[in-house]
Amino acid sequence: MNARFVPPAADLVFEAPYSNVSITTGDLNDHAIMRARQLAALLLAMQPPEGPDSLLWLAQQISDELVVCVERQCLGGAA
Repeated sequence: MNARFVPPAADLVFEAPYSNVSITTGDLNDHAIMRARQLAALLLAMQPPEGPDSLLWLAQQISDELVVCVERQCLGGAA
């Protein structure tokens, strides 16, 4: 018997440059929080050792603010 995995119906499906993304309703908040945190960590890791680059630092500040906003929105006011 050849069993085939059938993923649950996705509520959010979009095409990204790297693949198609599908996320179920139950995972939307977790996915948004995860991606916001990953972006903030990535931008922080990209800062040069001699000090922050002005545009990169601005991007870092924006992503840090987005993390807080997304966490508060997705977690119902708790951050």
